[in-house]
Amino acid sequence: DEDLREACRMLAGAQQAAERMKEEGNRLEEELQEMTEKLKTMKKEAVQIAEKLYLTCSLEVFRRAEAASRMAAPLSVEPSSTTMISILS
Repeated sequence: DEDLREACRMLAGAQQAAERMKEEGNRLEEELQEMTEKLKTMKKEAVQIAEKLYLTCSLEVFRRAEAASRMAAPLSVEPSSTTMISILS
C-alpha cells in the first residue's frame, strides 16, 4: 500500500515537472520568435540605411563600420557622416 502511494507521488511529481518544462519550452519558443522578428526588422533597417548611404549591404561593410566605430569611441566624439562614409568607401 505504501509503495503504491509513493509511486503515485513520484508520478505526480514527474508530471508536474514535465508540465513546468513544457511551459518553459513554450515561453522560450515565444521569446525566440520575438527575437527573430526583431532581428528581421533590424536587418531591414540596416539595408535601408545602407541604401540611403549608397552602400552595398554586405558583411564587409558592416565590419568596416564596426572597426570605424571602435576607432572613434576613444575620442568620445561622434564621427561625422562624411568621416564615416570615407572610412566605409
